[in-house]
Amino acid sequence: MAQIGEVPGGGRPFGDIYQVNTPALDKFGQQMYAQEIQRQNQMRQDAKALDDEFAKNAAQIRDADIPKYSKAYQDYKTAYQQSLKNKSELTPEQQMELLRKRANVYSVIKNSKDTDAVIKDYAKKIGSDTKGLYSTDANNKVRSYLNIPSEEITDKHFDDLMWKFGNTDFTKDEANARGKTRTVGQSLVGVDPNDPNSDLYSTYEVGNNFLEHFNSLGQSITGAKKTEDYQRLVNNQYTPEELQQLTEAFNKKVNDPKYKELYGVDGTTTFPSWAYNTPIGNALRISTMKSVVDAPITPVTKSIPNKTRTMIAKDAMDDADAELKFKRQKEVKAIGGSPYGSNGSNNWVSETVGAFQGGDKQAVKNAIGKLFSGNGSYELEPDAYGILDNGQLAITARPRGLTEKGKKKPAEQILISKNDPDIVYKLQGWYQRLTGSDTKGEKSVIGGNNAAPKTETKKSYNVGGKSYSHDALMKMGYTEEQIQQAIKLGTIK
Repeated sequence: MAQIGEVPGGGRPFGDIYQVNTPALDKFGQQMYAQEIQRQNQMRQDAKALDDEFAKNAAQIRDADIPKYSKAYQDYKTAYQQSLKNKSELTPEQQMELLRKRANVYSVIKNSKDTDAVIKDYAKKIGSDTKGLYSTDANNKVRSYLNIPSEEITDKHFDDLMWKFGNTDFTKDEANARGKTRTVGQSLVGVDPNDPNSDLYSTYEVGNNFLEHFNSLGQSITGAKKTEDYQRLVNNQYTPEELQQLTEAFNKKVNDPKYKELYGVDGTTTFPSWAYNTPIGNALRISTMKSVVDAPITPVTKSIPNKTRTMIAKDAMDDADAELKFKRQKEVKAIGGSPYGSNGSNNWVSETVGAFQGGDKQAVKNAIGKLFSGNGSYELEPDAYGILDNGQLAITARPRGLTEKGKKKPAEQILISKNDPDIVYKLQGWYQRLTGSDTKGEKSVIGGNNAAPKTETKKSYNVGGKSYSHDALMKMGYTEEQIQQAIKLGTIK
């Protein structure tokens, strides 16, 4: 028979006697259950929101960036869900890590969008490039960038899209195209005020006309690389507004009557059609227009010798030279006979002059020594003859013997410059006078009768009825000495 509290068959006790009422605890349990259900629902909602955001952003991300974006998103989603499961509050470090993962997701999104915008912009520019800024395979290159993750694309990728110019120097080509300068349109202005034997002319200096320039440049700029470089270089120089201004300036220049006259073109002359519809033609045309606009149509004044007046002046000077030579011979004869005396001294005079003009000091002393070796009246003063440091020729001689008081007799000296036109006549005359042929008894001393004539400079001279300036006579090749001698003879007044 079962005892009180026992369950037949050994089961658990049951019945009201064994049931305990716990209303507060039951209520708390129900609340916890409800909160857990609510949290799970929130987690599902947050996960769905994250998935929706991922899907929306993925549609705007480049295909090449999807793997990196997916990984960044998954890292953030896992960390976020873990934070929701965590019953306790997140530490500051855990919060920062969660924020970092979320920021990484948006960083991938932003970089992908920025790269996509840059690539599309370059593709648009390449498609509309008419100046040759980009390389010939730029289209293929920019398409290939679609398959490269944004993090791997650098500035070098976009630099590679640009055309790379070579080291071609076009200076010589453009100089040849301008052509050799020639003088045209010469007109007489009048007599050159600085040279009465020359006339002033107004002239123009021109090169090739614009068509000759265009054709020459086209024949010079050849070869694939050189042509490509030139057309890209020139076509990139001007904005549309600047090119319009250049074209207007060119049209104004070539339609100027003076340009047509000097360059031999008329209003019907124009560029060939391919100069407008091909890249290289456009470059050649622009370069030609720039050259034409830069070339001035301004006359220059030139002094050109007048052959007739020059010949008359030269004849007058030749007459003066002939009269001067005749007068020299008379002067030498007056002081001692012929300039080529019979006493044999002329040979040593010529040798002295030749050695002096050649700058041979020893030869000069030897010749002077021979000149006086047979002179019974005068002897050389030791160490007082030869070429001085200043370049002059000096000869000092004194009469042989002593005075009644037993002193040396006064010395005679001559100084001559190397460029003196009368050097032979002066030396020969001086020597002959020392030998006793000088009946007038004049002495030749430093700065005396043998000194070079003083230069007389006038503003203008009269030669054969024509007026010439001093500078004009010098430019015609006459020396100062010749001018002064002609003045003395009266052939120049």
